[in-house]
Amino acid sequence: MSTEEVPKKAVRALRSRLQTVKNHLEPILSRPLSEINAKLSMTERYELQVLLSYSLNTLYYIYLRSSGSDPQKHDVMKELQRVQTYIKKLKVHQGKGPKPNMRLNKEAAGRFIKAAITEQGSNDGENKKKRTNEVITVEDSSSDEEGEIKKPAKKKGRVAMDPFTGNYNKMSNSPQLLIKRLSEHAKLPTRGSAHAAGYDIYCAHDIIIPAKGKAIVATDISLAIPIGHYGRVAPRSGLASKHHLDTGAGVIDADYRGPLGVLMFNFSEQDYEVKRGDRVAQLILEKISTPEVVEVDSLEESVRGVGGFGSTGYQ
Repeated sequence: MSTEEVPKKAVRALRSRLQTVKNHLEPILSRPLSEINAKLSMTERYELQVLLSYSLNTLYYIYLRSSGSDPQKHDVMKELQRVQTYIKKLKVHQGKGPKPNMRLNKEAAGRFIKAAITEQGSNDGENKKKRTNEVITVEDSSSDEEGEIKKPAKKKGRVAMDPFTGNYNKMSNSPQLLIKRLSEHAKLPTRGSAHAAGYDIYCAHDIIIPAKGKAIVATDISLAIPIGHYGRVAPRSGLASKHHLDTGAGVIDADYRGPLGVLMFNFSEQDYEVKRGDRVAQLILEKISTPEVVEVDSLEESVRGVGGFGSTGYQ
């Protein structure tokens, strides 16, 4: 093969490979990434994010080279190195790469053994029951090494942070309710019984709800609702029946990360004082479906038709 034919063959090969990449990316980028992530496990979501980031940054690297710029002096090089670190960690997790050197953390091992002995001597079997939804406490995390997957400083359960979304995820397919305390006055949501539908939410600061008025009660917690669910803030039956208190605006989206506040209405003739530590509402997790919105010219006929606003009550 002559030296003149080498560039032409390389261009043809590049065109073919780019078309292959395009064919693979189109099904992924043709719809919201959140819809795709909802159908994947945490490891699969992580792999998808890593591959997308690597692909896009590699293309930008090629663009810089072809335009005469030095990619080594550009931030894209740092990003590629960071992504390559993630790829190595992913291969280790999938059992396809060399395992890192392991060192025994004596302090952690001591805590583990002590906890095991305590649990063995306990007669309380309730803690051993497997629950569908768990409350996991997370706090701010940090990493000294660039490219290192950040882990929470304190946690209950095995939790890792997705480096692209910033979300904490447990290494499990079971849904998890992740809670972050925003102050020392915050209390974790609790369930009143083994089969309670909701988690009790606690007031973090004293506040007065005026008669015939409303107020937002601070909880000083933020949370991450499991994907495929939303959080519904519902009133407590005792507060509603005895003190005429109700809640409003109670929808929490799975991607909301701000502080949780409870909007409370006082329908009584007297002011109501909420004290720190009082249970003010309950959080219920409900599964949702988010189908695509499609505009049509007509709708399929039904038995009920256009009847509404009490039409089914007429004889």
